[in-house]
Amino acid sequence: LIAPGLAFMAKGRTDSGGWIRTFNVDGSVADAAEDAYDHSCVLLALAHAHMCGNPDALRLGQETFAFLDGHLEDDSLAGFLETPNGHGLRRSNPHMHLLEAFLAWHAATGDRTYLRRAARIIDLFRGHFFDADSWTIGEYFDDGWHRAADSKGEWTEPGHHFEWASLLVDFSVRSGQANLTGYARKLYASAVANGLNRSTGLAYGAVSRQGMPLDRRGWRRWRRAG
Repeated sequence: LIAPGLAFMAKGRTDSGGWIRTFNVDGSVADAAEDAYDHSCVLLALAHAHMCGNPDALRLGQETFAFLDGHLEDDSLAGFLETPNGHGLRRSNPHMHLLEAFLAWHAATGDRTYLRRAARIIDLFRGHFFDADSWTIGEYFDDGWHRAADSKGEWTEPGHHFEWASLLVDFSVRSGQANLTGYARKLYASAVANGLNRSTGLAYGAVSRQGMPLDRRGWRRWRRAG
């Protein structure tokens, strides 16, 4: 099942070694943009393919990391660009999924190089993403990783708080940085307190940093652990 999937994905490689954003239903290229979010998903898939013994996954992963470093890495070494020539707002969400992919590659290989990659995302989280006053994570930022000046600067997603909390605990276990569990608890508490629609059990799509619903569509059903 994995090998045909990777063979299909490989039809979406770009000349610079990256991966396209989307296919049409007939397999032709719909959007050739090389997006950081999509590359995080490719890396996550390849890590698990490598864990399962796929003979091509490690090579494809190494090529994807080379593209990430050569074309998406911010010149200031503060995270990654949305696309190689991207402009406009920066987002925390692709970085969350890159953190997830880096942790998966550490699990697949045991190579601490991937933990060092993950640590750079953790530094961004501590320094820019996490808001200590509201216990929230911002979604949109300017090029200097300051909160976006318009209404996007208030946008937080409870579902992402749950995801970040899980990844912070995972990184804490792997790295020994025990202080990260405090951040995880704060994010979890914030999402439960302000991010849930009590009548449906769903997390809101987005709430403000003050906990006011901005997008009332259910993000995904929340279940208490255990």
